[in-house]
Amino acid sequence: MSEFRIFGRGPKGQDKSKKGPDSSGHNLEFSEADKQRLEQIRSRQQEIKAIVTNPVELNKLNLDQITALQQENMGLFKEQKALEAKERGFTPVDELIKNSSQELADALNVRFQELGSKLNFEFSSPQSPENLTLEHLEALKTIFGPDNLKLMPVPTLEELNVLDENYAQVMYPETQTDQDKKRGLISFRPDWLKDKTDKGKKANLAEFEGCDFKDENWREAYLRNMREELQQLSNSVILVESIQKPKYIDGTQQYGSQEGNQSGQDSLLSVIQEVFGSEVNRFNHSWDDLQTLIPKVKEKITKLFQDQGLSIPDFEVQLCPASVFNLEITLFNPQNSITNTWEWTSTVIKDRNDKDSGRRLSVGGSGYGGASDVEGGHRDYSYGGRGFRLAVVFKAKS
Repeated sequence: MSEFRIFGRGPKGQDKSKKGPDSSGHNLEFSEADKQRLEQIRSRQQEIKAIVTNPVELNKLNLDQITALQQENMGLFKEQKALEAKERGFTPVDELIKNSSQELADALNVRFQELGSKLNFEFSSPQSPENLTLEHLEALKTIFGPDNLKLMPVPTLEELNVLDENYAQVMYPETQTDQDKKRGLISFRPDWLKDKTDKGKKANLAEFEGCDFKDENWREAYLRNMREELQQLSNSVILVESIQKPKYIDGTQQYGSQEGNQSGQDSLLSVIQEVFGSEVNRFNHSWDDLQTLIPKVKEKITKLFQDQGLSIPDFEVQLCPASVFNLEITLFNPQNSITNTWEWTSTVIKDRNDKDSGRRLSVGGSGYGGASDVEGGHRDYSYGGRGFRLAVVFKAKS
């Protein structure tokens, strides 16, 4: 996955003399003083360029002076980009969110067209979360690694066709398609998604005692719970871990490669081991266990922002939602569909009366559907072949 980048230059015909948010997302006037400062920066940049590209002038400087010029130029460049974004009327983060929303819509439309669906997706880009800057996104790489995060603005439930059966037929197809095979994507529904929940209840009555799923089958129950979670997340901005999940053999495998035999690829491992012990990795944790890890990761992120002099945006850390996993793997990271590892998600399985069943959705096992694999697991049970990925959720401005 590529690093965070800025695509495009902003809306055409925008009035650049009026209000625009600063790098923290606050609306401010692009003033005459800002204009003069931008001209000063560009002038000074030209002076520095004339020095460092002229061997005669460069030879007059010692190493400390050259270093000072380089640092000055880096500072000027950063200030220039902030002022130019303010002049255009939106922040670099706004650009990134807008283009990520368009990337998601485009990828969905391609998939639905390939599989013969007439659905078409258009997403309204969420507003940039208050106080969120590119510096915050860059800082997150310290904890998660330079290429292990995918930015995904969360569409509204309505924009995703309320995850109805037409949506499910394409994103959770009945059988493996030739198009997906060519892409290296495993995606098909496991058989149990057609089972009635009352059969599961009769098979293990104690586990579902007091729960009422009425006449839902598992697909209907899982989609209902995914809808409810997506409704709560709508218009947030999620950065989900895109790290490769390995093929599970005995639990010693490390995230970061398909075979799981490459150490040092999982930047989050140090935090995991700080919480659970030095011999631990991402396997063999219950869902409840991971609720101990999540606050520690948030604490690390908050301290990182503070240490770098950044403001603290409104954010949470959680497991990746099931619906977001399906989007990210299906559209952007099909290689994560081909390993047998399951992963816990944040998605709670509730009955029709909003009662917590004690189960959570897990996803991703290649033998049971890959990107379309969705199943329940009891929250306090440590399954051997089950790992996890985290998501950082920035709340959109209201």
